[in-house]
Formats: sequence, C-alpha cells, structure tokens
Amino acid sequence: MFRNEDCNDFLRLKEEIVYLEQYKLCIYDVWYPVPRKMAFYGEEGLKYTFANNTFLAKKPVPIVKKYEDYANSLIQMEKELNFCVVNEYRDGLDKIGLHKDNERYLNSLYPIVSFSFGATRDIIFKRKGFENV
Repeated sequence: MFRNEDCNDFLRLKEEIVYLEQYKLCIYDVWYPVPRKMAFYGEEGLKYTFANNTFLAKKPVPIVKKYEDYANSLIQMEKELNFCVVNEYRDGLDKIGLHKDNERYLNSLYPIVSFSFGATRDIIFKRKGFENV
C-alpha cells in the first residue's frame, strides 16, 4: 500500500530528474551500453568516477534534495552525504550487474544509501570472502 506522498514523490522523480543521454561505459577496455538511465547530483564541482568514467554532479533538484535530507537525518553523521546517483530501471531488461562500490574517492566511513521507487527489483548483497548459501 502506498501513501499519497510516496506516489507524488514518484511522479516528481519522473518530472524533475534529467538523465544522461544514452551512453556507454568502458570496463576492461570493452565498451558496453548502460542498461538503465542515470543522473548524478551533488555539491557543485563534485565528480564521481566508476569504471574509468567520470561524471560531474548537477545541482540537486528539489525531489533529490528532499531524499538527501532524509538520508542525512537517518545516518546522523558529522558530515552530510553530498552526492546522489539516480538510476531508473525502465523495464525488466534494465539492470545493474554485480559490483562493488570501491572507487578510490569514496570515503569508506560513509554509508551508501539507496531508495527505490517503481517496479519491484531484487537487490543482492554479497560479502567478500563469503560464498553463496
């Protein structure tokens, strides 16, 4: 059951988020199309690098700012989170593969927070050194 606020937020996400145009990522010298839509928001001048690609943050739109503020209220740390990656999975073919967020510019003391809207997706976490059960 959804609250009206959740439905309104979902609609605002659809209206406010400006995604990158179709693009490819280079992983181990092979170019792959990205099977999802992506946008990057954060403090002015911040960059995020993954898979040898660097993305410049845009100023957060109001709906992104709302969820950044909410995430910061949950984690209650000295320094607030300052970067947001927005992924939109359009259909059952859009996805993100098994990966680890270990970019050298990420501060390992700060959590990665995830909010999901829309169609149901499975998210699977694997711990290094542990086999699947």
